[in-house]
Amino acid sequence: MTADTSISDKIVLTFSGPASAAIYRSLLLGITFTNDADEPNTEPRLIDISLSDGTIHGNVATTTLAVTAVNDAPVLSDPAGTPTVYVRADDGSHGTELWVTDGTAAGTKLLKDINPGSTNASFSGFFDIGGGKFAIAVDDGTHGNELWITDGTDQGTILLKDIVPGTDSSLPYRMTPIGGGKFVFGATDSTHGQELWISDGTEAGTVLLKDIKLGTSSALPASITPLGNGTFLFRANDGTHGQELWISDGTEAGTVLLKDIKPGTGGSFVSDMMAIGGGKFVFPADDGTNGTELWITDGTAAGTTLLKDINPGGFGAAPSGFTSLGGGKFVFSADDGTNGTEPWISDGTAAGTTLLKDIYSGSGPSNASGFTAIGGGKFVFLANEGTHGEELWISDGTAAGTTLLKDIKPNGPSSNASGFTAIGDGKFVFTATDSTHGAELWISDGTEAGTTLLKDINLLGDSRPSGFTPLGDGKFMFHALDIDNGDELWISDGTAAGTTLLSNINPSVTSAFPVILGVGAGAPVPPTPAFTEDGGPVRVAPAVTLTDDGATLSSLVVSLTNALDGAAETLSVAGNLPAGITASYDATTHALTLSGSASPADYQAALRLVAYNNSAQAPHTADRALTIVATDAAGTASSPLSRTVTLTAVNDAPAGTPTAQLAGTEDTALTITRSALLAGFTDADGDILSVTGLTASSGTLANNSDGTWILTPAANFNGPVTLTYNVSDGHGGTLAGQTRTVTFAAVNDAPTGSLTVAGTPTQGETLTASNTFADPDGFATAVSYQWQRQNVNGTWYNITGAKGSSYVLTQADVGAPVRAVGSYVDAGGKVEGAVSAATAATANVNDAPVAGSFEYIAQEDEGLILDVAALSTDPDGDALQITAVNGKILTADGVQVTGGVVTLNTQGALLFTPTANYSGPVNFTYTLSDGHGGLSVGQIGINVQPVNDLPVIGADTFTVTERETVVLNLLANASDPENDTLRIASINGIQVPAGGTGADFKMTVAGGTITLGNDGKLTFTAAANYGGDVSFKYTVSDGHGTSTGTVTGTVISVNEAPVAGNFEYTAKEDEALILDVAGQSTDPDGDALQVTEVDGKILTAEGVQVTGGLVTLNAQGALLFIPTANYNGPVNFTYTLSDGHGGLSDGQIDIIVQPVNDLPVAGNDTFSINEDTVATFNVLGNDSDVDGGQLTIRAINGVAVKFPDDTAEAEKSEKLKAAVSEGSSNTAIAVEHGTVQVNSDGSLKFTPDSNFSGTTSFTYTVSDEDGGT
Repeated sequence: MTADTSISDKIVLTFSGPASAAIYRSLLLGITFTNDADEPNTEPRLIDISLSDGTIHGNVATTTLAVTAVNDAPVLSDPAGTPTVYVRADDGSHGTELWVTDGTAAGTKLLKDINPGSTNASFSGFFDIGGGKFAIAVDDGTHGNELWITDGTDQGTILLKDIVPGTDSSLPYRMTPIGGGKFVFGATDSTHGQELWISDGTEAGTVLLKDIKLGTSSALPASITPLGNGTFLFRANDGTHGQELWISDGTEAGTVLLKDIKPGTGGSFVSDMMAIGGGKFVFPADDGTNGTELWITDGTAAGTTLLKDINPGGFGAAPSGFTSLGGGKFVFSADDGTNGTEPWISDGTAAGTTLLKDIYSGSGPSNASGFTAIGGGKFVFLANEGTHGEELWISDGTAAGTTLLKDIKPNGPSSNASGFTAIGDGKFVFTATDSTHGAELWISDGTEAGTTLLKDINLLGDSRPSGFTPLGDGKFMFHALDIDNGDELWISDGTAAGTTLLSNINPSVTSAFPVILGVGAGAPVPPTPAFTEDGGPVRVAPAVTLTDDGATLSSLVVSLTNALDGAAETLSVAGNLPAGITASYDATTHALTLSGSASPADYQAALRLVAYNNSAQAPHTADRALTIVATDAAGTASSPLSRTVTLTAVNDAPAGTPTAQLAGTEDTALTITRSALLAGFTDADGDILSVTGLTASSGTLANNSDGTWILTPAANFNGPVTLTYNVSDGHGGTLAGQTRTVTFAAVNDAPTGSLTVAGTPTQGETLTASNTFADPDGFATAVSYQWQRQNVNGTWYNITGAKGSSYVLTQADVGAPVRAVGSYVDAGGKVEGAVSAATAATANVNDAPVAGSFEYIAQEDEGLILDVAALSTDPDGDALQITAVNGKILTADGVQVTGGVVTLNTQGALLFTPTANYSGPVNFTYTLSDGHGGLSVGQIGINVQPVNDLPVIGADTFTVTERETVVLNLLANASDPENDTLRIASINGIQVPAGGTGADFKMTVAGGTITLGNDGKLTFTAAANYGGDVSFKYTVSDGHGTSTGTVTGTVISVNEAPVAGNFEYTAKEDEALILDVAGQSTDPDGDALQVTEVDGKILTAEGVQVTGGLVTLNAQGALLFIPTANYNGPVNFTYTLSDGHGGLSDGQIDIIVQPVNDLPVAGNDTFSINEDTVATFNVLGNDSDVDGGQLTIRAINGVAVKFPDDTAEAEKSEKLKAAVSEGSSNTAIAVEHGTVQVNSDGSLKFTPDSNFSGTTSFTYTVSDEDGGT
């Protein structure tokens, strides 16, 4: 038999199939009527019943069913609570573990310590798989990184499957629900490589879906995107087609290549698939002909096509940032080869895929990115139009409606806005930096006036809020860094007052570094009103909902059941009651009654005005319990609704005065500790105190962010420096303006400068001493001079009376070098000074030659030979040579004169080389020497005639951070020898229009865009996500010719250092210990981490020796500590963690090596005796114990040594000691050819058998004090 039900204006229930009348009668008796309406229509229901035998229909029987409505009690209920938010955080005790929060501090708790103890659970993925459950990729320290699942409870957070048994990892990723309680993901096992897996949420149902790339090679499935009805798209490499588009229905047979977009093994590298509605998806792909362009699919091979070739010619538009706007429309960024990277919009058709707006006019890119839909068909994004830098834009999907929303940082290149997150009602939040506050929390309603700083969380720097997670009703959660708590979890309702620290998960000086992983649905949670002493009344039920099936209610009572402060506690109405409702309060019962005939809505409004107040100045802080009961007009009361009010007493500020004595040394940096600054301060509440706002009256102060500061005094400064700071208890209590003086002691500073002597070392000539001394300590006396002469033995001695700055050479100086000694006393009382270089040996007087005066003509930039020595005469006929120009000795480097340099050529003639581009008169003197001390000075005049010179261009370099701009004044670094007017003529071979400086001239170069402005300055804007070198050429024209220059620059990408943890371990003596500190540390960028140094030493294959052992790397990249043989005790060392991109961080490792007993070492003994002679042997003499304990012989040939009074094994040690002390011996033990006894001094007594001669042997067992043998 079968049953079928149909419903229209009638309900028809039909039974069909052959059966007896008795069976049909039993079915008829089992029919029931149900009405779930809250207020049912009370008209009677008519029920008709008819039967048929398949041929004839019987008569119709009718019965009437009465429907009676009943009065329902009023219902009091709380609003839906904050969803459950899953967070990864480190509380300082458990390492990085899985936490949950309901949006309250009390509801923020550790969900499960997945990797027990203080070791981090290493998370690599967290995905919503539907049904209130989440899949996790995490390492519990035992099974490696494997697949876990959670339902939000400790018991429901379990290892789903250990895909790769043991400590190795399967590294599951991209867990994606496909319906029917199933989800798919990528994972690596030891047999198939990285392939596609499926799970139904059970261990047995978690299996390999398909080995796409057979064998141990990996298909690398990625970009998993559900299609609906259990099907999904993804990208994979089967080893034949490269990375291509696949489809699956959740079965091995139904997992197939959808389309080979780029034939061959190269792969089209499908990625970023996004649903646009109607069962269609868009994505970027490279078909090998058009480059990376925009594609669309409907889940069929025929329906997988190129949507539009945006940049024709095979260059590829590189579309990215797909964001759905609803109604089948979406926005993205692309480069069409003409306008640069700009925003595009599409309705899923080629004709409807168009450039939204060329924000950066011309070929320069605006680099639009971060598209975020905010509702109403609008979206916001980041773009650069070339004037305001990279700033916040908004669009309604039209070119006219695409405008700059706000220039947040008008005086800077960019506000670095990021993290755009819609929170409802057209509002969104984000992080941005204006000209005043650093990287802080902003909010916008889509208008310029409504785009404002929401809260300056970190008053002394950047709070860097991120991880924005909407919770509904305009609320959202995020994490941020403030000066008191570090990087912790925050919550906001969209107002400054409602933006607060949610929970200080790690209350120590370090941060919890929370990362929001996902959001689950939350059950209704009754709010907990919080009353603060002297803070005024608080409403007890501001969001309670009151409903009833009747039109009116008669009363509502709010009762305080535990008024611990008596009459000081009251309930009142904070506002105007709706018409028809009055309030009365009974101070004895602490009950507030609202009464009068009014609608449920009015009673709900009145209830939301009820407030609790407590006037006690020292209130009890226990929670107060309230009950609320509503009664309808029929007298039916609701179920009581409970409410709890928390009470908080005011905080006491810190007290005290600074007491630490601080001192430093001139030119030496001083480390200042938080403990020193807090010495002398206490807090009545026992709060942990911190230092804020530390400043120094001079020098520079650097915060190490670890509770220490470095104070570097100004160069050569000594004396007092005043430190000013605030003492905070972390709960609002502050002692402001505390001061402490640091006195820097003076040290002597070495002087600089030199002492030189001018003049000719010839008899009768005057030598002049001069100095360039400079002394940071100052001069207490002037510089005094003493002239010295060198004798034939090479000894220098003072010349009597020669103490001035000048000295006339005498006959006594002939043939000897002369020098000057300069000295002075500095302000510190120390004698300082220097000695000049020695002159040449003093020459005798000789007849000087006759130098002439000459005039020449030269050409600009051409050398001229001046053979003035040959044109001059010497009375003695001596060979002449030029020794000086303008009084300066003519060396191989020549002498610089006005307009050029004078040198000697290889023939001994003067060679004048004019300064580059110089023209005009040149005049200088030359000194002629006869080689015997005779000198004569002549004059040379040269007229350098001009020729045109090309402009001179200097090197232009710059460094800029990606997405930022830098202005280059190229002409300021160029010059023209004739001072002609210069202009930039071309850039990278592209001519700049003549007649101006190149106004509005723009172009793109590798790594960014350049703009040449009206003032001739060039602006370079670094491309997004680019890091590396930038170079381009330009020419400068003086109107008569051009010169080429090159601009080189570097675009710097930002890297964040890893966070190295501090770890404590316990090891056993002589046993190695693995220290996987890299796996237990974190990196903000998610970089792979490795340990590079230990105790500041590079970690090589040989390892680094530390106190108590050796530290090396094992094959898995973890640290391996190998203790020194027999060592036990503490081991402490630091390690340096690297992220491979320049980011370094140091951590501390502390190990306690626990001792174990070391067995004694027994040596073999050999002795020789005569027949029938008893011998005594000291066998312990060559035995030893590493632990230094006393050794005792315990057995001979395995037979235990027992003394006559031994009674029990447990008393063996004491009995033996007693026996030895009394000089007694143990019972003889038979050995081969004799007996052995142990003497009182530990030696052995061997008695051979009668008449035995030959070789015998036996073993003995030695024991240490700890029982080791």
